[in-house]
Parts: sequence; C-alpha cells; structure tokens
Amino acid sequence: MDRVKSLVAAGCLAFCCMLSACTQLGMTLVEQGWPRAQIVLPDQPEKLEQLAAEELQHFVEKMSGAKLEIRTAEKVDPARVRILLGGAARGVIAAKKLDQALGGRRDDLNCRNGFVIVSGADYVAISGVEPSGTLFGAYELLERLGCRWFWPGEIGQVVPTKPTIKVGTIDTVSVPSFDQRAQWFSADNDLGPDREDWNRRMRLDYDTDPAAGHSQGHGDPRHPDAAEIRADKIRAVLEKHPNRKWFSLSWGDTSMNVSPEEGYGIRHPWQRNHYQAVDFSLDLYNRVAELLEKEHPDLRFGFYVYNNYFYVPVEHTMHRSLVPVVAALGSCARHVAGTGTCWHRDTVFELMKRWCRMSDNVFVYDYEPGFVNLSQGVPMPGVTRFREEMPMMADMGVRGILQQSIMSLMQQGPNLLYQGQADVGRPRRRGRPAG
Repeated sequence: MDRVKSLVAAGCLAFCCMLSACTQLGMTLVEQGWPRAQIVLPDQPEKLEQLAAEELQHFVEKMSGAKLEIRTAEKVDPARVRILLGGAARGVIAAKKLDQALGGRRDDLNCRNGFVIVSGADYVAISGVEPSGTLFGAYELLERLGCRWFWPGEIGQVVPTKPTIKVGTIDTVSVPSFDQRAQWFSADNDLGPDREDWNRRMRLDYDTDPAAGHSQGHGDPRHPDAAEIRADKIRAVLEKHPNRKWFSLSWGDTSMNVSPEEGYGIRHPWQRNHYQAVDFSLDLYNRVAELLEKEHPDLRFGFYVYNNYFYVPVEHTMHRSLVPVVAALGSCARHVAGTGTCWHRDTVFELMKRWCRMSDNVFVYDYEPGFVNLSQGVPMPGVTRFREEMPMMADMGVRGILQQSIMSLMQQGPNLLYQGQADVGRPRRRGRPAG
C-alpha cells in the first residue's frame, strides 16, 4: 500500500512538474503557420464580443498566416487550446476578479471598461465587466504578442511576423485609471472609420461624456427667475428626449462679469482684470439642479471650470448632480506642474486638487502645448508634460480627461489615459491593479 501511495505521489509530482514546464514554455496558439488554438464565444455573443473574436482572428492571421476558427462553446474542439471570450470565459474566471475589474467607484460615471485575463493549462480566458472590456482585453492580448497601433489606418500598425505564437502565464485584472478617455485633434475629420477602429484599439472611451459644452441658454443670470427659465428649457428637451441624462449648464465661451462683492474681492489668478465668478455661477447651477431633482433624480449637469469661473468657490458647495470640468484655458503650457518652476501650472493643479476635494466627479479638458496656445511655442514635447501630470491627476481622483491634442500624442496619450502610471517610453501593458 505504501508503495502504491509513493507511486501515486510520484506520478502527481511528475504531472505537476510537466504542467509547470508547459506553462512556463507557453501554450501554442500557432505552430509554424498552423493553427493550434480556437476562439470560443458564447452561444449568443454580444456585438463587441463578436468583434473581439474577429480582431483576434485577423491579427493572429496577419502575424502568422494561420486563421484561428471562431466557435461557440458547444462546438469546441477538445484537442485545441481555447481562447475563451466574454460569456464563454465566465466559467473559468472567478467572480471576485470580475468584481475587482469594476474598480472602486461604483456610480453611474463608472465606464465599466475593466477586464480580466487568466490562462490555464489549455486556455486563455478574457472577460470584461461589460462586452467593451472583453474587446479591450483582446487588444491587451494582441499587445502582449507584439501588435501596436501608433496611428489610425494601416500605416500606423505594427504587426510582427511570427510563424509560431505562444502565450505564457497570464493572470491580470485591469481597471482604467480614468473613466472618460477621449482625444481630439485637428485631423479627426480626415481619418474617417480608421479613427474609430484606432479609438477602440487604444481603449479610448467616449461614452462617459460630461457634456459640459458652452451653453448660451442662461439668459440674464441676474433675472429673479433665471433658474426657473433654465429648468423649463431642460424640461422641454426631456419631453422630446426622455432618456437623455446629461445637460450642460456651462456659461458661454466668455468670462462672466461680476462685481468685486459678487467675486468676494478675489481676482482670477492670471486674468487680473476679472473677479472670480465661481460662487455666482454655482449659485445658479445649484438652483437649476434643485428645481429638477424631484422630477428627474438621475440627471447630471456638466459645467466648465473656465475663464474667471475657474477659481474654487469661497462659500458655495455643489449639488450632487453637478459635474465640474476643469479647463485651464490661458494657463501656461510650457512647464510641468509640481516642479516649483512655474506658478501658473502649480496654481492650476492646486485648484484642481481643491475641486477634487469638493467632488468625486471632476473631469479635465486638457489643452496640449502648442495646439491652442500657439503663441507660447513648444519648448518640450507634449508627452513630457502628460507623462508627468497624468499620474498626478489620477492620484487626486480626476474621473476623466479629454485631450485636445496634437498628432505626436496619438499613441502616447491613450496609453496614459488608460493607465496614468504607464511607462510611455515602453508602451506595452496598460491598466492599473484593482483595489
């Protein structure tokens, strides 16, 4: 009996060692141009799960010449490695890991783009909190295999030639650093569908949009019924579009004229001919939100922290439905915040910190040096500023960023948007640890 136990133990040990060695060597997806794996979808895949499968199939074939078959769970070939996607991966990915991929802030602003990738003896499983996360996880796997998308279209793709493709051990939970990850630059209209494909591959997210565009609908803010007038206009829109959830309360693209008394005697940090108008505007925004709260408790109202309403309020707090978007137009874009060399940039970040202490819903509209402020010149690459400042924004709790950018940031910017701490000198893996 003891000998039998010893043989069983030795056999188990040998199997474990073999399994460990196979894991270290990696599973073979393609061998000398021949497919050794299959892509597995749930029986009724979501649209983005199907797209994830097609993107994996396309780029693996482009790398190796081998076309991996896409199958449903009930038609799996047991002799081949399985790349399980979305619902098909839920059986091997622990619910706890998917819960971690949701991140820490579980409100309506959460983009739900996180994902999990785990590997086993004969499978790689990829699943997102939502189907968008599954798609982003597929791109993460392709990046691990060497694919890059530096620019929209074929010209910006880097796809290595690999007749044999292996995947090593993977166990990762990825949560975006920012819920909104958006980028706009001057050539957008010329790129067409290539730009949409590139947005997805770079894990950008345009769904979480604070809708804080300049509004011209306030009328006279000093009118005794100014809040009621604005609320009635929103009600009229909701009658035609009852599912709409976002409205802008921003002032127009101008400074707001306030008296020294209304501005508490505080002048704008660099527009010294204007007093701060934040308290004055917040009073109006709060009243609009309060008028609509009972009828429409789920509405959100974005507003720009901009021009002379850039300062932090002295007396007023914010209604819970208000979403400030810090847009430091006119501030210095030559220097990096936190170095002590530029009071402009340091002031912007100090005010940004104060807004984040007031609200968990702060977004940023970031202007790239040399794009808007052409007169300042471009003494350093934009990526230098972004790679220093984005980790600071993530740490202070900024929820999302729209980069008004120049083309040199097209690949580096999204790396930093998905993971604020990314090493953009070596852009390989993105996403921050959950928790």
